This record gives sequence, structure tokens and C-alpha cells, in this order.
Amino acid sequence: MIGGKGGAKAYVNTSRWANRTMAVPPQRILDTRSIANYGANILAGSTGVTSGKLGAGKIIHLTVKNVPPALAEKATAAYVNITVANTISSGVLTAFSSSIAKPQTSSLNWWGPNQILSNLVEVQLGSYNGNGLSFAIHVSAATSVIVDVSGLILSSPGTY
Repeated sequence: MIGGKGGAKAYVNTSRWANRTMAVPPQRILDTRSIANYGANILAGSTGVTSGKLGAGKIIHLTVKNVPPALAEKATAAYVNITVANTISSGVLTAFSSSIAKPQTSSLNWWGPNQILSNLVEVQLGSYNGNGLSFAIHVSAATSVIVDVSGLILSSPGTY
């Protein structure tokens, strides 16, 4: 958008996230194929993982508190790249805040077995059993799930 003080033309960012979005070095917080390596990021639901796949109808709750901690404490949402791999049938993945009931929307869809697909998702952070900075992932069909965090949306603008 073009606008400015006193009639001067200047580019103005009108995004609601202007100065609040902070890129972070991409950090993997979940890979169900090697789930034991990601225990610090899993709040609940790891029992739903069998043979490297999150089971059909299962929910796993994750936290971004370790991405980097100084920024995560101020985060209200996160940008996550979610990948499904080793799909066994068609299905739907939904990423959502741990503070709300699972919505009837999808963040990533796949249509058959043996697929690898990914999508960049903005997910609001919430609280799970008193643990803030968390979000949930639900899958309708068993699949391996990989989650990488690449950015945080902070509660207030500025440099952190």
C-alpha cells in the first residue's frame, strides 16, 4: 500500500503481523519416524504413534517453548511446515491451538498411499494442561508426521 505523512509517498505495510513476525532458524520439533528424539517438544499423544506413524484419529500436542526460548515466550502463533510421509490411504491433517476443540477444517490433505506432501501452516498457540505455547495435530488416517518451525508471531511488535 502507498501512503505517507504530509502527502509524501511511501510504502506502508498494513499487515496485521507487521513487525511481529520473526523468522527463526528452521527447527524440527517432531518426526514420528524417530519420535524418541523429540520428547522435549511433545506434551501428550506420543502413545498414538506406532511404527513411526501417528494413528488414525489420534491427536498429538506439541510445544514451541524451545524454539528459541527467548522468542517463544512472547509468541502467540507459529509458522510450521508440516509434512506427511508414508501415507497408507487418503486422509486429512488438522493443526490447531491446544486451547480449542478440533475444528472441522484441514491444514493438509492427501489422496492415497505412499505419498510425501507438505504445507506451510500458521497455527495459533494455546495451552494444554497448563503448558502454554502449544498446538495440536490430528490425522484422520495413519501417517508419519514431520513438523518444522520457521517463524513465530509475537505478542507485540519490536525487535527481540
